[in-house]
Amino acid sequence: MSDQNFSESAERLNKTIHDIKTEQKADRESLVKGTAKFDKAVEELRENQKRFELAQKASRSEPNIGADERALMKYIEVDEERIRSSGGVNNVHTKGRRAHSRADGVSNGAVRMRYVEYADGTYDKGLLDDDPCCEWQAELQQLVDTRNWVRAMQSNPSTPQCNRQIEQHLRSAPAPIRKLFSDSVSNTADNLIPDVTLPRLEMELRAARRVEALFQTVASPNSGTITLPFLSTGLRLYKAGAPAGDDPAQYTASTVVTAARTHTIKKTAVRAQLDEDALEDTIIASMPMMRAEIVSAIADGWEDIIINGDTGTHQDTSLGSWDPRSRWGSSGLGGTGDHRRVDIGLRARAFDVSNTNDGSGSKTAAGALAALGSLDSPHAFGRTVFIVSPEYLVENMLGFDEVETVDKLGPTATIVTGQLASLYGRPVVMTEFLTNDLKDTGLFTDTDGTTTGYLVVNTDRFLMGSRRATSVELAKDITRGIFNLVATRRATFFSFDSSSKKNVRFEFKL
Repeated sequence: MSDQNFSESAERLNKTIHDIKTEQKADRESLVKGTAKFDKAVEELRENQKRFELAQKASRSEPNIGADERALMKYIEVDEERIRSSGGVNNVHTKGRRAHSRADGVSNGAVRMRYVEYADGTYDKGLLDDDPCCEWQAELQQLVDTRNWVRAMQSNPSTPQCNRQIEQHLRSAPAPIRKLFSDSVSNTADNLIPDVTLPRLEMELRAARRVEALFQTVASPNSGTITLPFLSTGLRLYKAGAPAGDDPAQYTASTVVTAARTHTIKKTAVRAQLDEDALEDTIIASMPMMRAEIVSAIADGWEDIIINGDTGTHQDTSLGSWDPRSRWGSSGLGGTGDHRRVDIGLRARAFDVSNTNDGSGSKTAAGALAALGSLDSPHAFGRTVFIVSPEYLVENMLGFDEVETVDKLGPTATIVTGQLASLYGRPVVMTEFLTNDLKDTGLFTDTDGTTTGYLVVNTDRFLMGSRRATSVELAKDITRGIFNLVATRRATFFSFDSSSKKNVRFEFKL
């Protein structure tokens, strides 16, 4: 074999050996990668199995939560930074929250019991002072409200019975809330429930009567008056002449005329006296009646104002003898403190703008249509409502062929709270404060009246002004051994139209 052939053979052998080693290395690297992928897949499988088992366990241990109850999650603080910025949750006596901690000391959340403002300027309502989103929350607020009232009426507050009721109710809470109370100390109510009167009365007041709900409410949180800017006269259109010459005449200008109408917030009050020696059981038993009476007095009084109120010299000259449907009794009628002197009501407004009518000859649907047409344009096309007495509704309107009653209204029956019927597409709402003892003039001038009436009003042109929500206070009079229970409301009812605008009609002698 020549040297050349030997050299070529050795080179081929070395290449073959190199190729074999390269393939062996590639096989080893592929095997390592394959093993790593397999290990990763196994780990992912284990994680998914763990999540599945936890989900199964949670579904077995927790009851299903409805949509309303799921809304309770908004009262659970889980942002540690927000909790710290709001003052923390450890001092539950002063902060009104309850923290739930794991064994490692990390917070799982806190129940926000009351309104809280955070360091960043935002705020949230709490479990006890927000509008209830489910029956469980509403009942909790009721129980806490009763407990706080009882404690406020005791010289040495002690409410074991109320506490037990609250603790039993907390044990029936939906899962998100129950978890955070599960490790609480004994006497949960004493440790976690703040001693403040809740706005429960205001919640009940909203639905107590029908007429006030027809009108929009505007708040005046920082002042005892409401000032509304008003456009009296807008810009107008003129005919523009054609340019003539190098310096044509200017187009005719017009000016916007504005005004400001101011309305003063009025204060009304209800006061009751309670015995200081009443025991817890007695107070609890009497609370539903007292709460209902306060709500009724405020709601009925303001509905009476909206219908029959007048200022200055009252148009109903025998006000001191007028007790609508025996609601108010004989004490205090007609005096300076009579609630019907607070604001100008709808009947007085109709007389003031000369839009009243003897409707004795037109007790028909056509007569109601004519009353609607008497409103200044475009008020007849606004959100107009017929407000009627019980007598006229039952004895006349429900007999109109044109009236659609609740059974025909279907889903629209709830468009206005308390709506009983609809006439020409306008809701028909009944009020007991349109009475059947008016004179033929539509006024109460003596006690011999026998007629009634109804109103047609554009509710978009009237407002309820509110300075603050109804508040309830308790104070002890040690000189008499009693508690004074006082509920006050600062509000006003008014029209923001001009003093001559026909935005309401009163049909009388019916």
